[in-house]
Amino acid sequence: MRKWLFIVPGLCLLILVPAAIVSHINGGSNPVERAEPLPPVDAEALPPIDIDEIAGQPPEAVAAILGQPTSFRTEEIFMQHIEGCPCPEMEYLDGTVKIAYINGLADWITVQHGPRPIKGTQDKYLFARQFDDHTYIEVTTSSEAP
Repeated sequence: MRKWLFIVPGLCLLILVPAAIVSHINGGSNPVERAEPLPPVDAEALPPIDIDEIAGQPPEAVAAILGQPTSFRTEEIFMQHIEGCPCPEMEYLDGTVKIAYINGLADWITVQHGPRPIKGTQDKYLFARQFDDHTYIEVTTSSEAP
């Protein structure tokens, strides 16, 4: 019985002392609890995606506005009836903006709805429609086959 009187306090010290040392090294608190949460995305702080600035522009001008494309492919499926295609399609802002360049100019523009506002004069384009999750614009070339 006397043996247990020394073993139990000894085990408690073995558990509590290292925990106290770790707590002291971490500044007295759990480092996960001290981490600052990421601030919420402020839509007003992000510049809007201005359709009027990018419509009808070559890829170089669009890259100056939106940054370098994050992906590139040649679109053949829906553009077979358009002269000069297959046409390049580029995505910007990690897929937020997708642009098909017809005859070297930004023509079919899709903008996913998200934290960045969209602005532009939609009624001056050949076709413009706002869906639940994206806005789609055809600047000068119709996607409809003649």
